Amino acid sequence: MQTLIRFLRKKVKQYKILYGNIKGHKESPTATESCPGKFIDLNEIRSMVLK
Repeated sequence: MQTLIRFLRKKVKQYKILYGNIKGHKESPTATESCPGKFIDLNEIRSMVLK
């Protein structure tokens, strides 16, 4: 999980991505995947990225 957070922090900073634009596959209107799955809380990941 920490690797994901470090990666996202780097990309958020590099591309100036807004908090609300960090999305999972299932949040896309055309999603065919259910990633990251029901056991991952995307709001928690977003919060961790911004710390």
